[in-house]
Amino acid sequence: MPAISLLSFAFVRDAVKPALLQLAEEEGGLADEITPTKNTATTPLIAAIRTLHDRGTGALLVSADRQATLVLVELTTELLDIRNWPIVEKVEKLIAQWRERGQVPAGLDLSLTGSAPVGRDMTRGQRYSACATEFWTVALVIGMLVLIYRAPLLAVIPLISVAMATQISLKLLSHLTQAGIVTLFEEARIYINVLLYGTGVDYCLFLISRYQKEREQGAAKTPSGPSGAKGR
Repeated sequence: MPAISLLSFAFVRDAVKPALLQLAEEEGGLADEITPTKNTATTPLIAAIRTLHDRGTGALLVSADRQATLVLVELTTELLDIRNWPIVEKVEKLIAQWRERGQVPAGLDLSLTGSAPVGRDMTRGQRYSACATEFWTVALVIGMLVLIYRAPLLAVIPLISVAMATQISLKLLSHLTQAGIVTLFEEARIYINVLLYGTGVDYCLFLISRYQKEREQGAAKTPSGPSGAKGR
């Protein structure tokens, strides 16, 4: 296979790096080129942009067979930081624009990889999993209640109660986490939904069954007697 053409090297130098430098300027500049001062409010998200044309480290960005080269966009954030998402999306748009306009040299394939795209995809996958788990949990609970009691209204009562309790619990945990009182992991919502819907519906079924049993034994709908409770 032929090595990367000089036209491909020129494309990295004349198109890719200038576009990424412009992106960095829009995001507040390069962190490695900014001298920290007391007036600096925040650190830019992009630390540096490195290509094969850089002195010293540039030679390390080309494969031994000269079939591939890396363009590094170093970030100052962590793997799962949500602030990485806009930058990753802008780089994806740049790649799409180059392809649509036919600016990519023949034989050159552009791919986006690294910790920031992987972290974004992991977080998206976790959120999708949480939403899917919540949906199927509710769907299974509704199906079980309808099959057991064959009464939609009776199935809605415990479902509404558990749904309200779940949302209140999630909001409370969110506020406690923001206040630094508790620490939660990303998948906590999945476990909370499953546990609350499982135990909550089970307890509601127990109460409904107990009520039906009491009614079958002749208990009144409302309590009676001086103390407000029926004597037995």
